[in-house]
Amino acid sequence: MRKLTYILIAVQIVLMSCNQVDNDLTEWNKIKNEKDFSAFFNFAIATEDSLLISECIDSLEKYKPKNGCLVLKYYDYYNETEDTILNSGFNLYDKCGLHENIKSRNIIFVNIDENNVVEIEYSDSSFLNYHNLLHTLFDTIGESYSLPEFFITTFEDREYIARKLITFISLEISPDTINKKSSWETVIKANKLVLESYDKVRDSKAQEIFSSEFMNLESSEKKLIINLVPVYLENNFYFSFINIPPPPPPPCEY
Repeated sequence: MRKLTYILIAVQIVLMSCNQVDNDLTEWNKIKNEKDFSAFFNFAIATEDSLLISECIDSLEKYKPKNGCLVLKYYDYYNETEDTILNSGFNLYDKCGLHENIKSRNIIFVNIDENNVVEIEYSDSSFLNYHNLLHTLFDTIGESYSLPEFFITTFEDREYIARKLITFISLEISPDTINKKSSWETVIKANKLVLESYDKVRDSKAQEIFSSEFMNLESSEKKLIINLVPVYLENNFYFSFINIPPPPPPPCEY
């Protein structure tokens, strides 16, 4: 009986996997002839099919942003004023002429260099594990200039601290070189890591406050957790926030 149960479970897993592959192939066929970089990137994040990812990467390289003004943003947060959860997926935005006043203590910097080395920095300190850093920053209740800013939100007459935090991923993908540039595989993996880390932190908060996984919460409870752990993510092309080149030497005086 136990052997039959294992066989049935294995068959169910195979069928689910086949359905996912079929769904991914259907979705890819819808977008593969488009010239939509954002659509390609969202697909690459969602699928686990290595062959489709390979095709998608070819499209990402072909239709990548051509100038540094274009950034790829993702957000998922709760708007208290409108009582709405806002989720953008990954979309390109033009930042030319825009001035964003974001304090450095509210930013985690992730840089992928031309050799696919991933560096993580927060408050001028380097870190090896993004998830642990993220969990620590959202879990702390302290107030200092070395921690992200916060605001107070209430739920059922109880106050909670909500941190303000954004992750900037910078990619060194020079348009003029072929062999030395951040690979799209590493870029996709880094973005997946960020999103998966936020999911884990939200699950941790849900367990801490409601003793339940995030996905099993009621709508109002999910809104609280999303408000406490909002996701703001931005990919910047052709520029490193960490490996900033030194200024040129002063001109020689004769």
